Amino acid sequence: MFVRFKCAIVFVLLSCASVNGQGEQSALRALFDKAQGIEDIRKSGGSGFLLTGNIRIYVNKDSVTDGKYAFMWTPDGKWRQEIVFPGYKRLRIGDGRQFWQVRNTKGESPHVYELSRLVAFWQMPKLSDDDNLKRIHSEKVEGIESTCVQKTTSKGDVHISCFDPESGELVKSMSAKDSSPILWNVQWVEYSQYTKWEDKSYPRSIRGYNGKHQVFDVQFDEIRPAPQDAANSFIPPKDATTWLDCSDGPAWKLKNRISPVYPPDLRQRRRDGAVALYVVIEEDGHLSQVSLATSAEKEFDDAAGSAVAQWTYERTGACADSKGRSEQIISVFFSIDQRHP
Repeated sequence: MFVRFKCAIVFVLLSCASVNGQGEQSALRALFDKAQGIEDIRKSGGSGFLLTGNIRIYVNKDSVTDGKYAFMWTPDGKWRQEIVFPGYKRLRIGDGRQFWQVRNTKGESPHVYELSRLVAFWQMPKLSDDDNLKRIHSEKVEGIESTCVQKTTSKGDVHISCFDPESGELVKSMSAKDSSPILWNVQWVEYSQYTKWEDKSYPRSIRGYNGKHQVFDVQFDEIRPAPQDAANSFIPPKDATTWLDCSDGPAWKLKNRISPVYPPDLRQRRRDGAVALYVVIEEDGHLSQVSLATSAEKEFDDAAGSAVAQWTYERTGACADSKGRSEQIISVFFSIDQRHP
């Protein structure tokens, strides 16, 4: 009798722990949902807008390049984005399913590729059902004692997001990995100076870092209503190329990955290397136009290019209805002590 009673107590305790755990997961997921609801300015009161700003890229620790950014959006889902730097100009016009692009370079600049992810602050990564969330230490960001949440995916990837406990705004987003040897890779981002736009808010300042090295600095102007004659701004240029456009999540997932072979001579000499490749993912998932974006030693370049050229992708369920190909920058790290994958 005593044993049965004891087991019942254990069962009740375990059940309560399970319920409490589910409640905590729901509460933490609500933080992400609230931030998404606050910052997705495309789902404001219904007005189209024009967002402009100044962008700065820290090419390396001693070199800075300044440019201009403009993004226009209309309630029917059409958008127009312009990025201009000295010697570089890119125009994209999209409708939510595909976009048209004109660029004065053959491939994409790795810095602009990373910047494009950074400025789309409203596209907060969506949580998967199997993501595990855990409340961790608070962190002071721009004077705000933020609430930080650690997300661990089913693959073991770890990401940290910090929120303003009063407003619910996202103030910091960080990968738990070490800083990348490729300086334009952003490890963590700070969002500040939130400003109202209709029933939403947007960060007027976004700064991206790789370790202690600042990579990007974005300073937005105030949002303005889209011009009355905006319809003419969404006509694709005749010489534009067409690409996949999907804002519902990642468009592709890796299907077949071939690991690069570490060059024996460089391994013996204990040399590390970091290579970045520009690739085009064709509609059937195979890669084309594999070319160097950031070079290391030739043996590293060749090993990375040979392996990545064999990779294949498949479309995700989130973007199953979108058609077309995509551009991507793939970073490959060769590390003797395996600090980087």
